[in-house]
Amino acid sequence: MKGQPLKQLYYRLHDACAKDSTKGRYSSGFWQDAVRDKALALCAPSRGNLLEVGCGEGLFLMQLAGKNQDLKLWGIDNSKDRIQEAKEEAVKEKLPSLAFYEADAASLPFKENFFDTVVCINVLFNLPSWDCVKKVLFEMARVCKKQGRVIFEFRNSLNPLIVCKYSLARYYDETVKTLPLRPYRFSRFMRVAKECGLEIVNGYAIGFFFRPLAPIIMIEAVKR
Repeated sequence: MKGQPLKQLYYRLHDACAKDSTKGRYSSGFWQDAVRDKALALCAPSRGNLLEVGCGEGLFLMQLAGKNQDLKLWGIDNSKDRIQEAKEEAVKEKLPSLAFYEADAASLPFKENFFDTVVCINVLFNLPSWDCVKKVLFEMARVCKKQGRVIFEFRNSLNPLIVCKYSLARYYDETVKTLPLRPYRFSRFMRVAKECGLEIVNGYAIGFFFRPLAPIIMIEAVKR
């Protein structure tokens, strides 16, 4: 079977590199964990209402709930199965501050200026087009309060490792066969952030010290 040795190697490495706390979960993985860790560090001191767009089975929000019990946490995802899994886990862990909803990221079911912080991680590279990415960012800005924070990340198309990884992914990762795996450039997000009324205040490199070539770049923006 074409790609079988590569597939076996990938799943061994994927399992070995994932954190013990996320190992075996749909949203586990070395890069996914690294992104969550950075987002947790940025959001740990947050206050008020926080929304995660594309929350999956709730790994980030549950970790954040353990670090900051003053936050009211909300999560949306377009997967009914992931949302059900998140709800069950929240009940099991006795985390009443979490609320999960099945919803479309490009049409969020919340009023304007409701959230103090809006987060979207490990999601944008899975969206089908740049137009879809823009719609999601506009929606995130819409539901964020003035002076609130919008935090998101993207896979960097200037990083050769990411480009190579995604070009070969269909041969070794069964979970991404229907996903586009699209990396982008920082300059595109600078333009769309301005259109959304967001001011980028920080850009963090993940996986490499030199931001322009980092595999992943996390953006922290403020709604003006």
